[in-house]
Amino acid sequence: MIRPFLLFVGLLAFTSYRAQTWNSFASVPNGFVSDHSLGFALEGSGYLVAGQTPNGYSDNVYKYDPNSDTWSTLADFPGEARGYTIGDTWDGEAWMGFGLGYNGAMNDLWKFDPVTESWTEMASCPCEPRYHPAFVAMDGHIYMGLGSGDFGDLGDWWDYDMATDSWSQKPNLPASPRHHPYQFGIDGIVYTGFGHSGADIFNTWYAYDPSTETWSELAELPAEGRVAGTQFSHNGLGFALSGDGENHSSMEEGELWAYDPATDVWSEWPAHPGWSRWAPASFVIDDVVYLMQGTTADPASNLYVAANYKFNLVPDAVNDVAVEGFVGELNGCDGDNAPIVAEIRNLGASGSLSVTLSMVVDGTVVLSQPWSGTLASYETTSVVLGSYDTFGLGAFELVIDEADENPSNNSFTVQPSGLPEAYLTCVVNLTTDAWGDETGWRIEDSQGNEIAGASAGSYASNQTYEIEVILPAEGCYELILTDEYGDGMVGNWGSGPGSFALTTFEIPGNPFTDYNVF
Repeated sequence: MIRPFLLFVGLLAFTSYRAQTWNSFASVPNGFVSDHSLGFALEGSGYLVAGQTPNGYSDNVYKYDPNSDTWSTLADFPGEARGYTIGDTWDGEAWMGFGLGYNGAMNDLWKFDPVTESWTEMASCPCEPRYHPAFVAMDGHIYMGLGSGDFGDLGDWWDYDMATDSWSQKPNLPASPRHHPYQFGIDGIVYTGFGHSGADIFNTWYAYDPSTETWSELAELPAEGRVAGTQFSHNGLGFALSGDGENHSSMEEGELWAYDPATDVWSEWPAHPGWSRWAPASFVIDDVVYLMQGTTADPASNLYVAANYKFNLVPDAVNDVAVEGFVGELNGCDGDNAPIVAEIRNLGASGSLSVTLSMVVDGTVVLSQPWSGTLASYETTSVVLGSYDTFGLGAFELVIDEADENPSNNSFTVQPSGLPEAYLTCVVNLTTDAWGDETGWRIEDSQGNEIAGASAGSYASNQTYEIEVILPAEGCYELILTDEYGDGMVGNWGSGPGSFALTTFEIPGNPFTDYNVF
């Protein structure tokens, strides 16, 4: 028996494109750069307070005017200089506390009045001092917990009553203690999660209801876990912006995720420029979020980031659909059609869309597919145009035919290319049946040359073998599995049937990961 199948070893590399939805704004004066600063907005102005700098902990305070795109320097924060601090706003005032300074972790609390630009110290938390905890101001209360203390990560939860200037302890988070979570409050509910503890960086998400003092677990982020980003809420949605990924280093995109508490669903919005940032600050003025500070492993930047970016949370355009990318992989063997799938993003305010997408090769439309539906602002969807023989294909375009308010993002160029590596390592896992000497196999290239294999008589019965195979990283191959007697690998004779699996090592985007033949 001969069991052949074709393998194509190769990847699709295409031009990276993100719709330009983030714009720069003025850097903080005096070359100030930091991580773990606090950002907040009051009365149409933004503020940046404290943080860890290349020269140590800071007590600096800066004020941003979005109308003139300028910063001014205010009087220093009167408390201890610190980084890893946290805060929020409520009813026209800002609240800030906790952090790490030269004397260790803190449990203090301060209130800022934007009219007098003055600070007032409030009651300290009767809890373990900590840094980078969760902190949400809402409905006359502050909900604070988690973070790092002198003896490790914390999972406790506290309620500060602004009217009585007093703290009370509430039920702990029903999950692992953690530091530097994400958090925000929406419609009387506190949301928090993600964060870091020991070897774990989480993507789990929780809600705390102050009216019942109960916790519930919600939908996980449909992406890698993350820690040390920034967060905010706006128009009934919560947002998790930037931060480190699961390896506690920068992600290659500054991801922005929106959480809808009404549906318990996460959706990815346009990423900020550059790699993600560790411990940035942010604030929201009107419908614009401003991102600043933090550090990054982006090779295009220094460790500390001075460049600041802003993003309109409500689109300026009504009708603007962008072709964001190509989804999937291209088969490269002659005659094998590959699915052509475009990713589109709604960059307009209108959620009711109707577009026609085309695949254009050398100026000729070879596939066309209309699509209509509802897509919320900044959300994406995939559109299947059909299938096409991509053997030997060069660059092609994915195009939206209809004109809209921003035609510059209506096309996307796809550039197929080979793997960056010269060779691909695979592993053959072979378990023989009761007649192992009948089994053979070989891998041939498109010219019929045998790249690897073994003839009948090479294997014993009822044994397991692991054979490493090295293939040139680009090309078409045929895997041929043979049985000399002709009954396949099913001759059990009191034992189980045989099996054959060809598996690649984990290489992102590889077209096959585990192909089993019985």
